[in-house]
Amino acid sequence: MEQSSNPKSGLKELACILEEEFRLCNEFEEALMQERDHLQNSRAMDVENISTKKNNLKNRFVAVESKRRKLIRSLAEEVGISPDSPLSEISMHLPCNESDRLNETGEKLKSRIVRLRELNRVNESIIEKILFYLRASAGFLNLHTGGLARTSGRIVSKEV
Repeated sequence: MEQSSNPKSGLKELACILEEEFRLCNEFEEALMQERDHLQNSRAMDVENISTKKNNLKNRFVAVESKRRKLIRSLAEEVGISPDSPLSEISMHLPCNESDRLNETGEKLKSRIVRLRELNRVNESIIEKILFYLRASAGFLNLHTGGLARTSGRIVSKEV
């Protein structure tokens, strides 16, 4: 999407970008819920596939986010405020109907991001419990546990 010097087209473009971010958040939420299901049902290969899907979604989100940041800087400059201004400040300089639409979409996006953080914390907790049980089982079975290292939700072998 190319930036335009017409604020009206820039606002349309920004609304489209925010809606795309919202769609990506929905896809990410679905992936996190699938991940939770796979973790709870001990389906390691499915968890690996979901991790790949989440990484692809993250990359798409980063690209869209970059476009959003550039467009917001451009719109801020057009309305005569700091290019680092948040969306809420920019919207105060826009006509009411456009301001309301951007604020509404921005709030929906914020809400979805909060939900994603909650789901991610739940999945991290499940992973920590799985690691705890693996360590306890290894200790109970009197196995060498030096091969399991505690990381951020991944089992990493110290042996080559």
